[in-house]
Parts: sequence; structure tokens; C-alpha cells
Amino acid sequence: MKLDFLVNWSIFYTVIMRRLIVQVNKKVKMRKIKVGRVSYSGRLNQGTIAKSGIKRREIISELKGTLSKVRTIYSIQVSHKIHLEPIFPGKFLNHSCQPNSYLKMIKGKVFLIAKETIKNGAHITFDYATTEYDLVKTIKCQCGKKTCRRQVCGFKSMSEEWKTSQHNYLIDYLKRISKDNKY
Repeated sequence: MKLDFLVNWSIFYTVIMRRLIVQVNKKVKMRKIKVGRVSYSGRLNQGTIAKSGIKRREIISELKGTLSKVRTIYSIQVSHKIHLEPIFPGKFLNHSCQPNSYLKMIKGKVFLIAKETIKNGAHITFDYATTEYDLVKTIKCQCGKKTCRRQVCGFKSMSEEWKTSQHNYLIDYLKRISKDNKY
């Protein structure tokens, strides 16, 4: 009798937890961001913009898209050989050498998370070197930040000092590479 109760309670608890996770995931959907015109080094480009204030460490959005072994100018590297070809909003995330967000893998999904408090109307950016081991091509950086590196490049081109300082913001496979010192 006691065992039956525990089994039934376990099933009930699992169902309730799944419903809560679904509710949380529904709340995360695109309500916090939009695509709009952003000033990027004096030029107007498309970018991702906060529709409301976002707290530090808050999940901004789940990034969805197609997984591929092919690297493109828009893809986000999520493992050593796999790239996510994102749909909105990921396709419009711009690089910054001093970003206000980062990407994190949680249970096989890619989430955009606020690195700091982001104000309503702010341009949401992340550092491409925190996900990409190497880029399709190195491009001139246009972030305009005081700490600008002048070039957007991948993880393998970054200094040991940078790799250590950014370790908490690296996507999982780069954390493993960094930890094992297998560059």
C-alpha cells in the first residue's frame, strides 16, 4: 500500500513538474525582444532590441533553428561540429566585444541570457568568440566599445587571458576545450 502511494505520488509529481516547465517555456517566448534598426558604429543595421527591461541572469529567449554541420555567416556553433542556423531572434544578434548577453546550453537547448541588466530599447549583443571556435571569415568589429578588439574572430584566436576571463560565458564545448587546454 505504501509503495503504491509512493509510485502514484512520483507520477503525479512528474506530471506537475512537466506542466510547470511547459508554462515557464511559454513565458520565455519572444515577449522580451524584437528586431529593429540599431545604430552600429554610426550606421543603421538590423539588430535585436529589448522590448522591456531585462534583469541580469534572466533568460531572454530560446534560440531555435536548424542544426547543421555547415558553418555559415549566421550560424552559431553549439558543439565541435554542429552549428545552429537560427531563426528569429538569433539571426539578428550582433557581436560586441563588451556584450550584454551570452548563450548557454540547457538540456540540449540554446538560451540567450542577460549578462547584465538590459534597459528597454537597448541593443542586445553577444561575443561571437564565446560560441565560435573559428569564424567563416574574420571581420572588422563595429561594436564601438572602449574594449573593442577591432576584429571579430573565433575562440582559437583569443588570448589565454581572455579565455580565462570569459570562461563562465563560453558555450559548453568551448569550456571543455578551455579546461583541457586543447586548442
